[in-house]
Amino acid sequence: IGEQSTPGNVLIIDEANRPVKPSKPNRKLIVVIGLILGFGIGVGFAFIRNYFDNTVKTPEDIQKHNINVLSWIPKIEGIVDNKEFEFIVASKSDSIYSEAFRALRTRIQFSKLNKNGIKTVHITSSTPQEGKTTIAINIAGSFAQTNKKVVIVDCDLRKPRMHNVFKAQRFPGFTDYFLGNTDFETIVNKSELPNLDFITCGTIPPNPSEILGSDQMLTFLEKLKAKYDLIVIDSPPVIAVTDSEILSRISDATILVVASGETELELMKKSHELLQHESNSFIGVVLNKFSFRSGYGSYYKYYYYYSQNRDTSKKLSTKKA
Repeated sequence: IGEQSTPGNVLIIDEANRPVKPSKPNRKLIVVIGLILGFGIGVGFAFIRNYFDNTVKTPEDIQKHNINVLSWIPKIEGIVDNKEFEFIVASKSDSIYSEAFRALRTRIQFSKLNKNGIKTVHITSSTPQEGKTTIAINIAGSFAQTNKKVVIVDCDLRKPRMHNVFKAQRFPGFTDYFLGNTDFETIVNKSELPNLDFITCGTIPPNPSEILGSDQMLTFLEKLKAKYDLIVIDSPPVIAVTDSEILSRISDATILVVASGETELELMKKSHELLQHESNSFIGVVLNKFSFRSGYGSYYKYYYYYSQNRDTSKKLSTKKA
């Protein structure tokens, strides 16, 4: 009676449930939030990077500025960009690179339809390291493969590099011929490709622009035209010096090389303006180092498939031999 009469201060309304899992951390919620934040940050970074990236990436970036695109040289995975592969039409004639140069060759041939045709092709770029020398050598090689007599002249009297590609001496060159230090036959060198000769720059003069714009240069080109079907001229970047402007005025066709992801749009437009003059030699732009994976993702699988087939057929032919 005494125990029951003692009032209590605790009243059990419901029995407690024993927890079977921790209340925190909520891993599912953390994963979902992480995915959303990661996706949002990635998309935002890509948008900001693309917004502030003012370089040429695809042929459409060039065409929307009303500049003609002659061709693009693809950047294929597995081909190392070194001196051994710079003359790609000679060392790997069955590669995608060589096929691209053959397409470029065709477009150059049909860029100007006149009775005399194109006898001199001038290659330049906006800035250094865009691949103009590589493009010039392979254009010359692709034309030589059609049984045309071709000569390539290194007119980059600032930083000549063509002699390194052909593994030849820089001396004597055409500047030494101008000075009367050697004869014409001495400066003409044979390349590993039939029908293709090359002439190095020789001694670098203190006045390159005056040399290239002289009457001697015009006489020299006329002499080459009498001996060869095509003359390819490699020149310095057009933004840096005036040499390329001078050469574009005495050439039948001028090509501007731009590098995908490297050449700024403003520099490309400025170069185009400098090459537009009364001689009307400018025929278009070649987009070099173009990556189909980043530029045309849906097309990349076809190029990958094509290059894989080429590699497989080459291995099979080697085994049979």
